[in-house]
Amino acid sequence: MSFDEELGARLRKIRQEKRISQDCLGQWLGVTFQQIQKYESGATRMPAEKLARCAVMFGVPVGYFFGDANADHLDEKSLRLAAAIAGLPSEEISRPLYQLVLALYRVNSMRTAA
Repeated sequence: MSFDEELGARLRKIRQEKRISQDCLGQWLGVTFQQIQKYESGATRMPAEKLARCAVMFGVPVGYFFGDANADHLDEKSLRLAAAIAGLPSEEISRPLYQLVLALYRVNSMRTAA
């Protein structure tokens, strides 16, 4: 599953859990419900500013959309990094970078837990 598909699946999951329609979410973000469908399917990359608005709407940290349900917040540096990865021109480039960042995070987490 691609980075965009994983992010879209998390968006769909929380939207459905909160019982919010694609139309309602689209209005909140200033896009059509068709665009929400594209975000949720991973067909279109969700811009960082829209992702931040979703976090506010759903009452979750932005990290939730990156697989970290326990994240308290993402600082400006983390948001810029996420936006940079999402803005890369192809999945061929962004996916390995995303996996590298996650691997480094896991290694660091294991070190600090030990």
